[in-house]
Amino acid sequence: MESPPEGYRKNVGICLINPSKKIFAASRLDMPNAWQMPQGGIDENEDPKVAVIRELKEETGVSSAEVLAEAVDFKKPVYKEVLAVFAPYFQ
Repeated sequence: MESPPEGYRKNVGICLINPSKKIFAASRLDMPNAWQMPQGGIDENEDPKVAVIRELKEETGVSSAEVLAEAVDFKKPVYKEVLAVFAPYFQ
């Protein structure tokens, strides 16, 4: 994998799936009719798995989640890669 561009801040995004296989998305306050999954920056020297749980709790109040899989890439779009990682959880 090539290096991220200069100034890029590492971040995490969370696809929160409940036992009924429903995905959590929240409406954005700054953009009418727009929805977003929880996400946020990784603090310096923070493990990404720790950042995921921290961001999830900060943005939703949920603290009892388990990391099932990771889609690791800094480039956009990564839709195919993300779908490949999470698709098994919907079957």
